[in-house]
Amino acid sequence: MTYYGELINQIRKQKNLSVSYLTEGILSKSQYYKFIANTSEISISKFDKLLARLAISSNEFYHLYQEQQQIITLPVIMKTFEQQDVSTLIHLHTQLEQQYLEHNNIQDHHLLIITTALIKRLQQDTSPNPDTLIIKKYLLNVEVWSYYEISLLSNTLFMFDYSDVQLLSQQLISKAKKLTFQQNSLVKIISNLLILKIQHNDYREFDKLINYLKKCNIQTLEAQILLYFWQQVYLYTVLNNKDALNNLHHLVDYLKQLQIAPLVYLLENIISQLPLQDS
Repeated sequence: MTYYGELINQIRKQKNLSVSYLTEGILSKSQYYKFIANTSEISISKFDKLLARLAISSNEFYHLYQEQQQIITLPVIMKTFEQQDVSTLIHLHTQLEQQYLEHNNIQDHHLLIITTALIKRLQQDTSPNPDTLIIKKYLLNVEVWSYYEISLLSNTLFMFDYSDVQLLSQQLISKAKKLTFQQNSLVKIISNLLILKIQHNDYREFDKLINYLKKCNIQTLEAQILLYFWQQVYLYTVLNNKDALNNLHHLVDYLKQLQIAPLVYLLENIISQLPLQDS
């Protein structure tokens, strides 16, 4: 079980903040270390001050906390799907039904819907899944998107038709907070949306998705690489800048030298789908 203090410390490390910066004027270092070790409690007001310094809302913290407490998590489900292990997915589905009955929270319900959809994919069952509407309505109606909503859309894109994806991507741009941690998750969903646009030869709002990323003060190396990549794709596909295509190939060549094989494979696959421009 993850405790509040432990999760606070995880977020601090992800954001590369020092203990001194986080606790100054709020807690002594000894109080902080006791809190993260779950040997001492702190007041609600001090806890709220720690969240404010981490730039994390109480709602976003709650979603992260709930995610860590779940017996069955989305990464476990997705890994099982990638292994094409239908029997284990069905077993997880049964466990999730019980988990949902016990806790009756929306996150467990979403996991149950996703697991059902993944089982249908592996069984090549193309019949409609009406429960997809539950996730769609949730994403449309929630007032502010945090890490949970971004992760939810990222892992359910395959469940929606393209018109719904377009609608939900607009919600992402207008309602999502600018994450200062878990930035790779944000870049992943934006990249997947941009790939879908390329596949549908639809470059409307292409620049809005990229500009949204630019405003998020991306800090991780992989996220910065992808941001640069998408900027060059925009220059080439929308503005017909031939030099941008050369820049894309130079970037891939550079990444090959660094031996970042998964990223190289992803970028080469995207480049292969780009439309040919007139000379």
